[in-house]
Amino acid sequence: MLNVTDPYLLVDEAYAKVRQSVSGQSDAWLFEQTMLTAPSRRAFLSALPIQDGWDILDLGTGFGGSAFDIACQRHCHVRGVDYDSEKLQVSRTIWSILNENDFFNGRGTISFEEGNAYDLPYPDHSFQFVLSRFLFQHLTRPEDALLQLNRVVSRDGYICLIDVDDQLSLTYPASKAYLELMEAYRQLQLRRGGDRLVGRKLAHYASAAGFQVVGTMIQTSAGYSVSEPNSLPTSMLMTHFHRERESLVREGLISEIEFDTYMLELEQSNVGPHFRTNSEVVVIAKKV
Repeated sequence: MLNVTDPYLLVDEAYAKVRQSVSGQSDAWLFEQTMLTAPSRRAFLSALPIQDGWDILDLGTGFGGSAFDIACQRHCHVRGVDYDSEKLQVSRTIWSILNENDFFNGRGTISFEEGNAYDLPYPDHSFQFVLSRFLFQHLTRPEDALLQLNRVVSRDGYICLIDVDDQLSLTYPASKAYLELMEAYRQLQLRRGGDRLVGRKLAHYASAAGFQVVGTMIQTSAGYSVSEPNSLPTSMLMTHFHRERESLVREGLISEIEFDTYMLELEQSNVGPHFRTNSEVVVIAKKV
């Protein structure tokens, strides 16, 4: 049994229990990111216009972070949907750990289901609120996905879309190695049909799909500090780059020598004090 009563601590301990089993997966960096960003994610989710009793869709749930956080905050049912069965299995394992510790007694409930953003397996008007974090940057047909959301959201229901726009984040001074690797990765995602500048387009996509945009904002975190190679954020970034090495080289976006040289530079050098911002675009829209 988990020997804590705070719901967030229960969730954090459940994630910690499965952490080692995820370490060998290709998306282990995303699991670490899910844990690392929990405080800021929870603060944001608590401010969303979600009411007790609602049916919520967490589209692109990944390792289920947002779904569990909403269950901590509201008495509603959350369906976490993702196309990746491996991530869903991890989320279900975390759910089982929490269920064994009576986590869902008096709180919201959660189910995890495999699904496709372009063909959601739900009847019309099924949800009062849909959350989608960092999914649209990966979609080849974002407009079609939003038409699906318009179908499954009830009248007067809401969607909340959160995603990146790389040109809204900056680092100064930035190392050449970091800039070259990030640009190569951005081009790789573009070739895969994704878009790391999708943040600026979300409101337009939502409006074109028949939603009324009722709120937009940019969430920004900023700091001035030394970035050390063994820090968790840097380690996560390095792991992500290593995971994409073969694809980056195969697509001709960077040579093997360039990749290895840049990675060695990032691994061996302490970047001096630098200013960094990370920004995300948030769009809230209503079905009318």
